[in-house]
Amino acid sequence: MYCQSVAQTGADAAAIGAASALNGVSAAATMCGEAGQIAAANQVNLEECASVGSDAVVRVSVSTGVPLVSHVTADSRAGPEDCGG
Repeated sequence: MYCQSVAQTGADAAAIGAASALNGVSAAATMCGEAGQIAAANQVNLEECASVGSDAVVRVSVSTGVPLVSHVTADSRAGPEDCGG
């Protein structure tokens, strides 16, 4: 449970950083670099990073140290796109 929380927190932070880079003054190519730096600072591994419209979508993983479940993953999306509501 703790590792999943760490993964989700890292994913959310990385997605926000990537979205800020994508929608700010930085080029789209730098958004995954920003996401990677934030993921590393949160002690998670950036597995995937992409832009979907103006949003950033990331997937991270974290090692659990548990033999049968070696890692957990978490996904997050951030940006100005409407949720569709």
